[in-house]
Amino acid sequence: MKLEFTDPPENRGRPESPFWRDVASALTARPGEWAKVPGEYYQSVVSHVRQGRLAAFQPAGSFEATGRTIKGTGKYTIYARYVGGQS
Repeated sequence: MKLEFTDPPENRGRPESPFWRDVASALTARPGEWAKVPGEYYQSVVSHVRQGRLAAFQPAGSFEATGRTIKGTGKYTIYARYVGGQS
């Protein structure tokens, strides 16, 4: 077996989604107001928004998110708001 010893390329992360960028932009324009995000999502997406794991919602803690179960689907409706920059 022959191994190639080399440094890994730079990790560029996931590309930013235009959908989530638009959602974050709309929330940022109206700080502190809750908004219902269109679509149905798994619970993990709520955490990704809240923890800033989606690029549009960075830095972590700038947005709050909560989910409500959509009966019979195993998915959630997401409600989110921008809280960064508030005093």
